[in-house]
Amino acid sequence: MTQVIICQAETKMTRRYSNRRTVINDLEQYQHKFAKRNRKFIRMYSSPNLKHLNLRDLAEIQTFPYRWGLGDKFYKLAADFYGNPELWWVISWFNQKPTDSHVRPGDLLYIPTPIDDVLTKLGV
Repeated sequence: MTQVIICQAETKMTRRYSNRRTVINDLEQYQHKFAKRNRKFIRMYSSPNLKHLNLRDLAEIQTFPYRWGLGDKFYKLAADFYGNPELWWVISWFNQKPTDSHVRPGDLLYIPTPIDDVLTKLGV
């Protein structure tokens, strides 16, 4: 496995890919997929390292209960609650629902607020 660091974000931002390294994936197990695309490798983002919140951190975060309805999307909730749809992943992560398809109409979610406090606790 060869991974080369291409770049490192220099500023602390709330975007999904901020502060994430870009790496080169040239693993042999993916070579057949690369060949189909006429590529020898792909550049991809490394996995984020979010801090796991302990019970004290969780107790200090205010939450707003929200009942998931038809047509709801994490990015829409983030736009409504945080003014930024790119922060959809905070709601998703906090509720342990990786994607919109993991939530059913009627499910109760919790929107963590204020967003600046949540991001600080997550180490973002």
